[in-house]
Amino acid sequence: MKSQFLFKIALRALPLLIVATASQARSLAAPPGKHLSISEVFLLPGDPNLLEIRGQDFDFGAPLVVTLGDIGQLDVWSASSTEIIAALPSNLPPGDYLLTVSTGGGQSKSDEYDLTIGAARTGGQTGPPGPQGPQGEAGPQGETGPPGPQGETGPTGPPGAQGPSGPAGPEGPTGATGPQGSQGPAGPTGAPGPQGLPGPVGPPGPPGPTGPTGPPAITNVFQAVLGAAVLAPSTFNTVLTPTVNFVVPVPSGKVLLVAEGNLKFVQGGGGTFATGQFDLLLDGDPVRSKRITVTRDVDNINAAAIAGYGSWSLSFAGSSVASGPHTAEVRVSNISSTALGDSGSMDVNPDSGRILVMVVQ
Repeated sequence: MKSQFLFKIALRALPLLIVATASQARSLAAPPGKHLSISEVFLLPGDPNLLEIRGQDFDFGAPLVVTLGDIGQLDVWSASSTEIIAALPSNLPPGDYLLTVSTGGGQSKSDEYDLTIGAARTGGQTGPPGPQGPQGEAGPQGETGPPGPQGETGPTGPPGAQGPSGPAGPEGPTGATGPQGSQGPAGPTGAPGPQGLPGPVGPPGPPGPTGPTGPPAITNVFQAVLGAAVLAPSTFNTVLTPTVNFVVPVPSGKVLLVAEGNLKFVQGGGGTFATGQFDLLLDGDPVRSKRITVTRDVDNINAAAIAGYGSWSLSFAGSSVASGPHTAEVRVSNISSTALGDSGSMDVNPDSGRILVMVVQ
């Protein structure tokens, strides 16, 4: 199982290799012979939901099924033995997903890939905080502390002068109060008053720097459905129709070409396979080529050879295509079959085939 982090943004440039954060080989050794395996994952330009999966033996068994965790099965745009183009659902939430590719039961016909999809970064960095606001107003005066202890009583004043002898008069008045005693020690400090109201909010900090310019946008998409063609051995330079005519509006434009279809081996004599050279042409010049083979199948119930089926796909990304009109087409050549008598032929696109052109500004 492999692990990878996808920083999902509105990617509209040419295919970029997704940066892997961690990877781990399968814990069990692969059996000898064919073994389906995922090696790399790409995002195609023009649509953040278009996923390219690379590996080997994607044609080892059938049917081909691509799933993404709880999201379920993905739509497969095209597939070959080494490449799959699948569509992600729109508004896919960030999170961890398990990507699975399988072509039937058994360990050698499936592989898994751990993906972490994060949110896009669109704005600049957050500005620094504003300056500290002014000090709030002082709180109200705290309550007065308790009074100190009572001072000591002053000394008694001197007695009054002796009056003349006479009859015993009434008792004289009480003498005057003595002087004030010394002040007692200060009482403890009272509790602090309540917190003052907060000062006003400071002005906002300056805005952060402007983020980087996003990738270029796809300006035009051209597509054509390819017709079927039955090609016998020794066929040379057969161009599948129709061709796609498109225009690059700016100098040194960027163009993505994708061509795909299916194959059928037509039984003839003792033939067991048919093979041919497939070329993706831009303005008549090959920009991507593959040698593709389709073999016969066997009817195990009736013990007889029957027609076999397969698929083909070619893709090309050009970063400096001159402005003006252009053509894109697929050429098939050098068809050959079993060495003994060259029996059998190749039926190209008996069910479906197409050429897709995306022009990036």
